[in-house]
Amino acid sequence: MTRAGFTYTPKRTKDAEKEIAWQAKQEWAGEPLEGAVSVIVTFHVQMPKSWSQKKRNEHSGAFCAKKNGDIDNYMKLVFDALSGICFIDDSQIVEVMAGKVWAQDGKIVLMIEEI
Repeated sequence: MTRAGFTYTPKRTKDAEKEIAWQAKQEWAGEPLEGAVSVIVTFHVQMPKSWSQKKRNEHSGAFCAKKNGDIDNYMKLVFDALSGICFIDDSQIVEVMAGKVWAQDGKIVLMIEEI
């Protein structure tokens, strides 16, 4: 929110939402869920290219607790992008399990179900 009271979404965030929404449309079969929703999400954060192969092997799959963004911000981005595709509105989400791990390639893995 700006000082003038308007919300501002950076272009990078908008672009990421569009990409996630596009991917979700490719994968999601059917209409958006209408009831209460449970989400399990794992964010696979790409390891820095500067890391040695040894360091990459040691950290692959380990929790990513340093920098690279707050998990709650990642979740908000994903849930906003999935609204209208996987569920009608992200207010339907009543249960969440989330993790952030190091990986060779960045990706988001989701399991969404109506409960």
